[in-house]
Amino acid sequence: MGSRDTERFGRQAELVAVAESARIGFEKAALYPSISLSGNFGYLASDWGQFDLSDVFMTTSQTWQVGPAVQWNILNYGQITNRVRAQDASFQAAIFAYQNTVLLAQREVEDGLSQFLQSQKRTQLQSRSADFAKQSLDLSVLQYREGIVDFTTVLTAQQDLLNAQDLLVQATGDTPQGLILTYRALGGGWQIREGQNFVPPEVQEVMTNRTDWGNILTPVDMLRPTAPGLPAAEDVSPRVRAPEW
Repeated sequence: MGSRDTERFGRQAELVAVAESARIGFEKAALYPSISLSGNFGYLASDWGQFDLSDVFMTTSQTWQVGPAVQWNILNYGQITNRVRAQDASFQAAIFAYQNTVLLAQREVEDGLSQFLQSQKRTQLQSRSADFAKQSLDLSVLQYREGIVDFTTVLTAQQDLLNAQDLLVQATGDTPQGLILTYRALGGGWQIREGQNFVPPEVQEVMTNRTDWGNILTPVDMLRPTAPGLPAAEDVSPRVRAPEW
């Protein structure tokens, strides 16, 4: 699963957990009685042919009725309670799914940071190893010219230098890759999400015209997994250019 997929599924799992939590309240509402008030108003006349418009305002001709209605599924208490329990279990499962997604995202951040820091150390060590291999090759060439060693020793020193340089290139390439993986796991590299809503304004307008969402579409605080801070600029190898955020 890529970093962008983890970020998207993390938001999806969070919204699913919120929806499952709201459904618990919906199921619990069935445990309580529903009270409504209804009424009607009408006019009575014994002879429609003798009806006059002024008769409408006569109290003897008016009829009205007002009364409450109570509905309570008390006989289905056990069934409703089990529905509430089932919904609570679904909510707990959604919480676990969200927590698992957060842990996966945090692991990706830690993996990226680990690769970035470890590759920096390997780069330093491989750079020293390549320098020593170069010195060994120069010494072997001098010894060969003086007739102290044969050309096989020179070839071996050249091979050692090539191997050291190859490992140096690999370590150097792993450094920016680790930095990129870290930024991707943190949601960076495409757009800055701070101060922006998850739902675009035009979509919010359409949804608000259809349903009263309150402040759900524009949450103030959204919990996000914390991750260790990135290395300071002075700690970054000169071979890596820190993003200008």
